[in-house]
Amino acid sequence: MPRISVIIPAYNCEKFILPCMHSLLAQTEQDWEAIIVDDGSTDRTLEIATRIAAEDSRLRLISQPHSGKPGIARNTGLRQAKGEFLCFLDGDDCYDERKLARQLAVMDTYPSVACIFHDVRLIDAEGCKLAATYLGEVAFLEKARANLVAENDHLYLSGPGFYGFISVEINGMHTSAVMIRRSAFDEGELYFPEDIEIGEDIDLWFRIAKGRQVAFIDEALSSYRQHEASITRNHERVLLGQIAAHTRNLERASLHLSKEQVGRYRSRIGRLHRHLGYAYFSVGKLAESRLAYRQSASLDFHWATLYNLTKTYFPQWLVTAYRRNTSL
Repeated sequence: MPRISVIIPAYNCEKFILPCMHSLLAQTEQDWEAIIVDDGSTDRTLEIATRIAAEDSRLRLISQPHSGKPGIARNTGLRQAKGEFLCFLDGDDCYDERKLARQLAVMDTYPSVACIFHDVRLIDAEGCKLAATYLGEVAFLEKARANLVAENDHLYLSGPGFYGFISVEINGMHTSAVMIRRSAFDEGELYFPEDIEIGEDIDLWFRIAKGRQVAFIDEALSSYRQHEASITRNHERVLLGQIAAHTRNLERASLHLSKEQVGRYRSRIGRLHRHLGYAYFSVGKLAESRLAYRQSASLDFHWATLYNLTKTYFPQWLVTAYRRNTSL
């Protein structure tokens, strides 16, 4: 059995699937398998992946009808995975060559660690490095340090308050950055929720971190590609997914957080609803905007929310004029 299984969901990423798979083949750690799940691509993604998979027996290819949700494709791969450790790599992203070896060494040294993650480099559509890293631009380590225990060589273990921190403050666990011990999945149905379109990964990371040891490597060991075709470019869908994942987590976390943390978490979800209200308003979805603003006010009362809610009741011609002027 391979030590590591890498799940690669792919949909219409013909421009990126080749460097994605090459980054896996270039790993210094070679004891792995990869399950590539083509989610009904209509471009040459499946053709390219089939050609590369034919050259290496560790690459297994599955093709399924388009589900429209990355979590469904990942779950398809998970059910076929044989490895002791599980990793994920979207078809438009890449691994650094040391990624698997670096994480595997930590897992072997610290058997209590159920999940380990690292920072992620941001790259553009052509693969050029952007200025900040995924966690660097939000100062993750600086803010999380009180909830981490420093070990060595940029390695940190989660402290008692880590789950509360990632719930209320910054989650920080990117899909391409995690490695999960298979035994954590064997404890229960720890799969990606299939009713969330975007944000299903956040839901899973919350469930894994709750009550389990997590490790963090302060190095960028994978690359997250920023391009116009990415599903995360749809701001409305991203907000809906984040709201769903955080709302579920608040229900799970309420007994594990202080009263002050619960209040701040409710405020965080309220702000997401407020952003969603504005996203709806900006495209003229006034009924949806009103609902989002009302939900925001129920969680995080703010006078600006009431002001924005009032604007949704303006005559349609005035709303259109307002949106046109604010977009100039």
